[in-house]
Amino acid sequence: MKVDASIGREWRDGNIEKAFEPGLGFARRHRSHRLQPRDAVRSAPPPNPTNAVAKCLNMDTIPDFPSLNLVFRARLTDRSTISVSLFILYSIRTSIQSFASNTNPAMERSRARRGTASCERRNDRDMALRMLRWVFVLLTALCIADGAASAQQLPKMVHAGLRTLYLAPVFIGIDRGIFKANGVEVTYQELESGALSPAALLSGQANVTSDEILGIAPLAKQGKEFMMVYNLMDRMTMNLVVRNDALAKAGYDPKAPVTQRAKALKGLTIGITRPGAPTDTYSRYFLVMAGLDPARDATLMQIGGGGALNAAFRSGRIDAFMLSPPFPQEAERDGVGKIIINNTAGEVPELTGMSYIVLFTTKEFAEKNKPALRSYVHSIQDALKWIEQNREEALKLLGANWFKNSKPETLALSFDALLPSLSTTGEFTPASFKKFLDVYKTIGEPVDIDLTEGKLWTNEFIKR
Repeated sequence: MKVDASIGREWRDGNIEKAFEPGLGFARRHRSHRLQPRDAVRSAPPPNPTNAVAKCLNMDTIPDFPSLNLVFRARLTDRSTISVSLFILYSIRTSIQSFASNTNPAMERSRARRGTASCERRNDRDMALRMLRWVFVLLTALCIADGAASAQQLPKMVHAGLRTLYLAPVFIGIDRGIFKANGVEVTYQELESGALSPAALLSGQANVTSDEILGIAPLAKQGKEFMMVYNLMDRMTMNLVVRNDALAKAGYDPKAPVTQRAKALKGLTIGITRPGAPTDTYSRYFLVMAGLDPARDATLMQIGGGGALNAAFRSGRIDAFMLSPPFPQEAERDGVGKIIINNTAGEVPELTGMSYIVLFTTKEFAEKNKPALRSYVHSIQDALKWIEQNREEALKLLGANWFKNSKPETLALSFDALLPSLSTTGEFTPASFKKFLDVYKTIGEPVDIDLTEGKLWTNEFIKR
């Protein structure tokens, strides 16, 4: 049996209108073959959409089909989606027209005069059914592929840091899908110490992390370039907690000024995470403010992370330590110690309105991934706003997913104490840097660091 493939050629060559011109069935186009109606139906080649899609992929403009305008308006850059959608919609139109032609009185009279009415009706119906089958197959494939493509298109970022409550906007951003809604997929990787934060970035293990300025400034002097992108905490939030038995011996007066209360540290063993860490720096700061010598009047002992400090404090190995919530609150709740300086509440004016904990990345990553980094920063802002408006739900998520070992009442107490210190803008200012640098001048360790905008910090990504 001889079969003419002109329809296939016209489809392959992109002449879709000619290949499927309504009302022109296979038998009419090829009357010279004298095929029987049944043979004509069997011998009609199925349409080959692959070549048409390939043809469409090379198109620079979309055919002027008014019915397609709304479909493509939102996704003009996704050419494969446009091509397949174009084929589907055109096929539906062609099928409808083909069915309509079978009930068109003028067409029926024309077919009757030629004596091919039965054959042409069968061919039109058969062609329409084939087209509709392709419609359903491709529509299913399009939905699956489009969903997968959307997921793959989101840039991925890893935030590495301590599991502390000040990272609540990161945790909530992940749980609530805020990062994804803003166009970036973020995962969290826990670190045992803040000292590991820069190393996590330099090794490529993470893309963004959190630390104080001095955690990155010395490395910046060595040629390791970082960029601070968000001023996360605008006050120092580590509370100073001392064991009750040590306070009783020191004759502690809770109503005395801060500098007088800090005198209770004389002769005590103060636990720190590591030398040079904020736990070390601010412990020495309060010793100096109380008129004491950190080298002679107290013992600073390296213990490790928050969990280790908490355990050492409860066992009596150390007499005092400084940490952000919730460990100091838990120690006070359990009757082991007393918070004698509440920095989370902004009790010390010199330590508020400063750049304390910042979010930073490498300078190279900031320059090469600006859209993703901007989405990340905006998500931090959005997460903080959501937290402020949804306190109860935020506490449930944090307790269930991130702080399972913290009692709900302690977590709530810490959460309420810490939340005011988290900046919803993330803005850096000259004044915030000056207060930070003044701390190091107080303890006799002036910092040589270039804080010109664009060198180590930027407000570029917080703008909306």
